[in-house]
Parts: sequence; structure tokens; C-alpha cells
Amino acid sequence: MRFGKQVLTLAILSISSGTVGAVGFGAGNADAVDLKNGKNMYMLLFGLGGDYGSSMTRPPTPRPTSTRPRTRSPTPNPTRPRTRPPTPNPTCRPGEYGCKETPPPTPRPVSRQPTPPPVPEECLVDVTITCADENGDDCKSIPTPSSVCDGDMDEVSFTYQPRPCEDSTQDDSCSCEDFNGGPSRSNRITCTTDDNVIVFSDDVTIGDVISIPQSGSLSDVLSCDLFSNGLKRQTLQIDTSDDGDLYLKDICGSLQIESCDGKNCLQTVEYTYTIENIHTLPMEVTSLERTRFVRRVVNGISVGGTETIDLIDLVEDKELSPDESTTAVELDIIDVCVEGEYDTSVVVKADPPEGIPCEAVDNYEIVTTPKDCRVNLEITCKDENGDDCDELLPPPSQCNDGNIDTITFTYLGGGCDQSLNMQDGACEDFNGGPSETGTTRILCVSGDSNDDVTIVVSVDLVAVGDQISVPSGFGSEALPGEIICEIQENRIKRQSVTIATSGDEDAHLFLKDRYGSLQVESCDEKSCLVPITYTYTIDNVGQTSMTLTELERTRDGDTLDFIDEVDDKTLEVGEQRVVFEEADVLDVCVESEIVTTATVEADPPQGVPCVDVDEYVIITEPPKACRVDAEVTCEDGDGKDCDTIPTPDDFNCNVDGCVETVSFIYVAKSCDEDFNSQDESCKDFNDGPSISSRIVCMNEFNRVVFRETVRINDKISIPGTSGNDLSEILKCELFSTSDGQMVQELEINMCEDLSLKSVYGSLQLEGCDEKDCLVDITYRYNIQNVGTDVMEITKLERDRDGDFMDMIDSIADTSLDVGESIVVEERDVLDVCTESEICTKLFVEADPAEGEPCLDEDEYKIFTDSNPTLPPTPPPTPPPTPPPTPPPTPPPTPPPTPPP
Repeated sequence: MRFGKQVLTLAILSISSGTVGAVGFGAGNADAVDLKNGKNMYMLLFGLGGDYGSSMTRPPTPRPTSTRPRTRSPTPNPTRPRTRPPTPNPTCRPGEYGCKETPPPTPRPVSRQPTPPPVPEECLVDVTITCADENGDDCKSIPTPSSVCDGDMDEVSFTYQPRPCEDSTQDDSCSCEDFNGGPSRSNRITCTTDDNVIVFSDDVTIGDVISIPQSGSLSDVLSCDLFSNGLKRQTLQIDTSDDGDLYLKDICGSLQIESCDGKNCLQTVEYTYTIENIHTLPMEVTSLERTRFVRRVVNGISVGGTETIDLIDLVEDKELSPDESTTAVELDIIDVCVEGEYDTSVVVKADPPEGIPCEAVDNYEIVTTPKDCRVNLEITCKDENGDDCDELLPPPSQCNDGNIDTITFTYLGGGCDQSLNMQDGACEDFNGGPSETGTTRILCVSGDSNDDVTIVVSVDLVAVGDQISVPSGFGSEALPGEIICEIQENRIKRQSVTIATSGDEDAHLFLKDRYGSLQVESCDEKSCLVPITYTYTIDNVGQTSMTLTELERTRDGDTLDFIDEVDDKTLEVGEQRVVFEEADVLDVCVESEIVTTATVEADPPQGVPCVDVDEYVIITEPPKACRVDAEVTCEDGDGKDCDTIPTPDDFNCNVDGCVETVSFIYVAKSCDEDFNSQDESCKDFNDGPSISSRIVCMNEFNRVVFRETVRINDKISIPGTSGNDLSEILKCELFSTSDGQMVQELEINMCEDLSLKSVYGSLQLEGCDEKDCLVDITYRYNIQNVGTDVMEITKLERDRDGDFMDMIDSIADTSLDVGESIVVEERDVLDVCTESEICTKLFVEADPAEGEPCLDEDEYKIFTDSNPTLPPTPPPTPPPTPPPTPPPTPPPTPPPTPPP
């Protein structure tokens, strides 16, 4: 039958009141039921397996189990009146005719206590984690492959990670070139062989594994092009032949080697979770929750995290009889070539048909420790301007640029017979001439006939190979037209030479000319001897730490061991360190080839040592000639020369009252570093601001006037694009870009004590209304061909106080006809409120159609003053005017009396 709606309602009311009630089933009268509490009622109605409104078989009426009278309901059921036993006839006596003797009442059965229900048992379950690789070996004992790729490879795989070419760790077997901003998050990669056969072509994104070849076979060189949005982003060429020098985990642009032939860093493993019923009750597996913590140190960066997932759908058989077991299998990939932890824990839950649910846990940890080390040694060499030594070009050889301020010689020793020059100057030896060993005294004086004898230079203790500089004489702007130098040993005259130093074309003074014991090395800016510095940089490009054990270099047969010059010989994964710098002088005016070879050896904590060798070659050629002129100019937006831009007259922003616009730069300072005259509040939270923050600024009406994420030195203009105006108080809140928590809260008064360069928490005021400390300026670099032949601009570099920029890519057409010029522009921001000296230098180099290259440089200086410009005679400050006395306030007018 179906429970009627009224019956269900009655049951619920009886449960909620906690009283004993009678429930009727069906249309007839129901037997009274003695209910103990509402819970029994719930079990009576819903424990029968039927839902509300469903058809159910009426259960038999329960028999009484106690002699105690039933407890009567407050309102008896009128359809079941209680029947009393018949009253015996008082006139009937035993033995009389017609009198029936009433038998004694049947005693009621003795009441018994109900049997308590059995105590439910808890089930027992067990779970075990095992892990094996594709060969069936335990995951904890998977060996790390040798990192050396043997060459002539048949198969290779990479992981894709967008990187610029400069991040490559492989230089010998990899060439890389970036285009159009370099690779993006997703690219189309096409790889071909030497014969232009496509062996891979697919779309990839960060972390994808690329297995090559998809079809066909590899050749000696694998060429890969990366495209995004129709533009080439990067080109790679990887030497996979026997001549290659590739290792697992080498980085070539955006590709990192993960496998070569049978050596594989990324191992597929199989986790097996075995679940067993270790009780006498059957059970159902209801949950298999797996948590895995992964930490890997890849290229010196620790990455990883924790993942939790329920694997119940992988369980083969969820219904387990006693002593029965089942399994779930999960595949994963571990990187055995890097330091890593793979900690897997699992919780299984089961439920018996009757009884208490149970659970069990297990844990399995894999630790990977690479053994092979991988070290990379790089030799670089630069001059004092930061130019590579193997790109240095000799200057024009003739010192014919006019007056010469300084000339430099190398002292060679020896007699006049070694002179080699075009001048007619005299050279004469005395007392056997200078020796080629020992030290001398050199004295140079003016040789002009109309000059008094003026000592230009006097240098003692000059040894063979030393350089001496001969500057202009006292009070003169240039060297005399002729100088006479005398060489003395033990105060005995050994040699006298006369040299024309006018700088005229007819003087025929050339670099490398020899005048007796003196060889010309420079005349003013033209110099053959360039100070250079070799730098030896070691990079741990492997996946384990290492200790340096050997470091030496060889140059022209001279070997130098400088391992003892390295204080800290331990390099962690990914660490790069300059271990030694060596100063030298390069002669760019003689033809030569200088080869420097260095060797480094390092030991890992485990495994065999690793070695690397690098070579740096400098090839110099005799000087050649051409002429190029470089000029630097600078203007602001109004065409005013940058070195004449004035500082604002007054840093006070409130001369005319409240300001309408302000600009700041983000300086990421705490409230303790405030530098202003206001009393407005500033509060720091959660360690204060960092290198970047999310800034929200509102006016006093809580309308947003600025909302943006900024980094240090970013400019903030308020009001921004919101369209809301400033008010008297500007309120700004700063939030962390990492976790979104507030890091600073500050208020700034826009109407008083607002000054340029004031610091309000993380904001430094740079502009207010028409006053601005930060002025947009434009540098113009004018390069002109002032020679006699066409030329090709090959080098254009700008140095601004040590900040170098290669600007050659800014020139669309680098060819210049005679007299033609090109202009390259660079925009910058000048702070006119801070005292500074800004020096911009431009270095230009060009190749003529025939002959030797030429170069020129120019510089532009800007001087700014932090003190605002004041009028010559400031007006006297009037005494403060007291505020006018307000009129007396009239008494309030009482409200009118309402009419009666």
C-alpha cells in the first residue's frame, strides 16, 4: 500500500514531539504501536525500503511482549474502543443450577528484557603501493643514464620551453638565432635533415615532449624552425653527428635534450595500488585517494607541487570478499636526470554491508640523484669600452689630425739602425748606444727653434717594453712641432732622436714608426695598444653540484694554473661564476693570431669528474683607412636643447591651491621611509610593498581614479582613464601581486604641503599640474660619411654612464654615399629635479667599399640641478592675516506655533 499524506504528516509530528503515538496504515483501524522515540518512528516509516507514496506490504501487527499495561495515548482511537472483561453475576453461586463457575484468570506471561542488538564490527582493509619501470625494475632503483650522447644519433627527444638563444648551454654543437621577439608560449616547430626532409612538424606548447624523427631518419645536422602567428621566431641547428658534443639536458634555444638513442631521462613508471580485504566480512571499496608531492631541481630551479586525486574509477573490483584483493594501476613519468623527490601516499576506504567502515594508508617515495656532472667553461675578452677583443679594429695609421696633445712610445732598446720611418729626423747613438737590457732615463724637450728649452717629459727607470707618454709642454695646448728625446743609462747619454709631432699631413708620423729605441704606439685617440681583460666564466650546466679541481690556461706556449685564485670552488646546479679575470694589452696594429686555451675539471659528489675546454682566438690585421663622423644631439618636445631644460621654479605644488593632476613613480618603499611635510596616514601590512604592486587610488568620495599593476620606477599619472576627478584627499591601497593581500595604505593631501620629490610610502611625487620633474627627451644620433667613398655602417653602440645599447638594428639601410647621413632617434626621460651629470657616448664603425674600416665617437653631456630656480629678489613675506571675526550668530528662530 502507499503511505497517505496524512499518515506521513502524523508520523513526522509524533517524531518531533517525542511522544508515543498510534499510526494507522490503510483505511481501516491500525493496531496501537508502542514507540520509544522519534528515531524508532523514522525506522518504522522509512526503514522498510519504500519511499513516500510508494506501495508497501503492511507488516503484521506486533504481539505484546510485556505484562505491563500499555500506555494510553492522549486521545484514544475512537474506532478501537478498549473492551473491558465482563462483570461476573453476583447472584450466581457455585453449585447452583444454571450457574457457571468462572475460571480464574489466565496469568499473563512474565515480561522479559529485549535482547540488545549485536555490536557492529569494523571492517579491515590493507593497501600497498608498488612501482616499476617499463622493464619491471623497482622505481627506487632506476639507474641514471650516462649524460653523454654518443653522436651519429638515430633518435632524439626534447622538451619545449620558450627561451631566447642567449639561454643556450650548448655552444659547440648548437647554433641559434632569434627573430621577431623570439619564441612564444605555443609555436609550430618544423625540423628537417641536411636533405630538407621533414622529420618533425607539429604544434607544441610549454612542457611538450618532441620525439624526432616522426618519420624517416636523422642526418648529421638537425635544423628546426619555430613559427608563431605566421612569423619565424627562432632557428636552431643541432649537430647530431659523430662530431657533435651533445649531452642529456643540454639546452639549445627553446629545446632541451631529454633522450638520445637508448638514453632517456624521462622514464615511464607504473604505480600499482593493491587493496586487500583482511577481515571475515565482505566489503565495498568506496574511495582510493592518491596524493603525490613532486619536487624537481631543473636547471638549478626548484619546481613542483602537490596533487590529490581519487583513483576509485581505476579499481578493478570494488566488491571484495574476505581475503580477496584487487588493484588499481596508474602511469606517470619521472625525470631521472635531475635531483628530485616523488612522494606518493594513498588512502583507501571501504564499507561492509553491516558494520563500521574502515580505511588504510601507504606511502612510496622515489628519490632521483644524478651522478654525472656537466661543466661549461667560457672565455670572453673585452676592451675598456666593453667591445669584444676579437672584433677590435686597428685605427688609421697616420697621425695627421692636426695638433697632437699626447704621443705614446714603447721603449725597445737598441741603436738607431733599427729606425723605420719616413721622417728626416736625426737619430744618433752615443757611447755604444742603448742596451737591450737594464733601465734607462728618458728626457724629451721641445725642438722648435723659436721655443725656449722646455722639458716635456722626464721619466726614470724605464725598462725595455715599458710605455711612456709624452704630453704637451707646460702652458701649451699641444705638443711642439718637434721634440728631441735623449736616452741615458747611468746618467750617460746613449741616444738622441728627433721626431716631428705637429700632426700635419706632411709630418708623415705613423703608428708603429721606429725612431731609434722608441716605437710610436699612439697619437692622441689613435692607439695600437688596447688594454683588454680576459674573463673566465664557469657554468654548472649539469644537474648535480660540483667542486672545481683544475683550472689553467695556455697562451703562446705559456701555461698559467690559477685554480688557487678561486676562493669558492663549489658550484651548485645552474650556478654561473666568473672565476678569474686576466688583464693584458692587445696590439691591434700588427698582424697576428693570439690563441688562448683554458681547461677546467670538476668533481660531482657521486660519479666521475667532468671536463671542458674553451678557446678564444684574436686575429689582428694591419690598419686601413676610411672616415665617418658621429654626432649626438638632444632636445625636449619643444625643441629645447636638453642641457638647457630648466628645473621647475618652485617645488611647492599648492601655490594656486589644490592640484588637479599629479604623477608619481613607484619606489616600493615602506611608510617608515616617508619624506614629506604632510600628516596624512600611511600604514604597511604583510611586510610592505615589493618590486611590483597592484595600486588602487580613490578620491574622498571613494571613486577610483587609478587602478593598475606597476613595477619599480613605473610612472603613475592620476587621474588615470577612469574619468573621475581628484579631491582634497587621495587614498591609495597597494596589494601584493603574488597573493593579493594588502601591503600598504596611504593618504595624500592634494591641497596643502604637496611638494615635488616628496615620498609618500611607495609613491614619489614627480609632477603636479604644469610642473613636471620628468621631461620626455629625444636623443638624435647623426652618422655622416665624411670620407671619399661609399661605406657600410657595421657598428652603432651607445654608452650612457655604463649602460650599453647596440643600435645597429635601428638602421634600415646601413649603406651611406659620400656626404650622406642618417639619423637614429632614441627616446628617454630626463629628471630635471635631481642633480646629475648624464654622459651619452656614441661609437660608430663603418666599412668602405675598398680599404680599411673606420670609426668615430661623440658624446653629449647633460647637467641638471636639484635646486629650483628662484627669482633674483624674492618679495618679503607678509605677516599672517588673522581670519575675519565672524558675525554673531543670531538666536535660532523658534518654529511657528501651530494654529489651535
